Amino acid sequence: MRRSVAALASALAVASPLALGVATLAHSSAAQLLSCAVSSAESFSPGVQMASSSQDVSGSITGPGITAGPACGAAPDGITGLDATFTGKGAASCLPDPALQTVGLNGSMTITWKKADAATVGTSGITWTARQVELGSVDLAGTVTSGLFKGATLSVAGLSADAVVRVAGGCAPGSPLTSVRTTDTYLRLTH
Repeated sequence: MRRSVAALASALAVASPLALGVATLAHSSAAQLLSCAVSSAESFSPGVQMASSSQDVSGSITGPGITAGPACGAAPDGITGLDATFTGKGAASCLPDPALQTVGLNGSMTITWKKADAATVGTSGITWTARQVELGSVDLAGTVTSGLFKGATLSVAGLSADAVVRVAGGCAPGSPLTSVRTTDTYLRLTH
């Protein structure tokens, strides 16, 4: 019975976006704590090239991104935005478009949660992993290990070529990809 319900939900998801939302809710047992519209900036050293190589990555995630109003809707504790910094290591490669071709990065992140008046609500310490989902699209997932929302699961969705607003370098010989800026991405916490 469970298999036939999943098959039906999958078939409906292909037929309509509304059904996709219903299928996602039916498969998800995690309760969403918050969702924030964010932008990000990532720097790679020594720079991503066509051959996979070791990278140090650092960057930031901010919300609100380019949207007007609060970044985080219906969030607990009056949270309306965030500032995060992260560092990590791993390997990555790219294509000359430039588009990330392979990604295997791990690291840590600190999020400072903000109210509308910029007052700090608290901080969260996070361990994260970034993996390629499809060509040019990266999935960042992690766990809140300390502070506010300890034990929650983090995901950053929308890190795709469509969200890129600026790059430095071109993933070509002599011009490695050294930084990427994105917008229209979403940071979510679930429990």
